Amino acid sequence: QTDYLVKWATPKTMEQFRELFLPHAILVGPDGVTWMQLKEMFTTLETTSKKYRVRKQSVRQIHPEVNQRGIGRSFLAVHTTLQMSGQAVNTEWMITWKLAADGAWKVQKLQWLEFQNRKPAFGIWQ
Repeated sequence: QTDYLVKWATPKTMEQFRELFLPHAILVGPDGVTWMQLKEMFTTLETTSKKYRVRKQSVRQIHPEVNQRGIGRSFLAVHTTLQMSGQAVNTEWMITWKLAADGAWKVQKLQWLEFQNRKPAFGIWQ
């Protein structure tokens, strides 16, 4: 599921990407403080993806693990190249997955750990 999530991080359709998330999923900062609920996260993603168009994106590292029954986590390091500037951007994430009632693994929490080897601050995408 993590590979699929990365593929859709530059989505063909936002709805297919949204289907990977539980309805109550959250985005949290590096210190674990909740930054956004799902609806706001996707509104921000739609706006930001228009401002910073992605040329290409690849996974530098991925470390999945299942912590307990029905809960998993994936550490993810992503390398993104922006369309306009050609700038390389490196980010690191921790994704917490939950096995949903329909048997699919869905994102419960998306934690942004690093942006260019530093802790990201809320609103950095603006």
